[in-house]
Amino acid sequence: MIKITKLIRSFRHAFDGLFWTMLAEQNFRVMIALVILALIVGVWLPLKFWQWTALVIASVVMLAVELVNTAIEKAMDLVLPASLEEIKVIKHIMAGAALVASVGWLAVVVLVVLSIFALQ
Repeated sequence: MIKITKLIRSFRHAFDGLFWTMLAEQNFRVMIALVILALIVGVWLPLKFWQWTALVIASVVMLAVELVNTAIEKAMDLVLPASLEEIKVIKHIMAGAALVASVGWLAVVVLVVLSIFALQ
């Protein structure tokens, strides 16, 4: 049996995390702005279903990786001092993962736009 109050509380915590990240993390705000811009351009251009699918999946992956990056950074700050080399390496690896996801998102956006103009 699903407990509605527990479910609502879980969603509230999730949205709190999203809002906190939007307020505290500049990179996340930039990514949100780029995703919104891409979606607006997608509405303006005649996107096919597969193009929308690629754009949405790439956007979700990019934002999710940035959220995980932020969570791991905050957890590492609590666990050990940032001066430890291992903590720096962990943070750099996560930043690299966020960069890979962002470049992948950009590649999808470029390929979707190019496919529109190449097919016309």
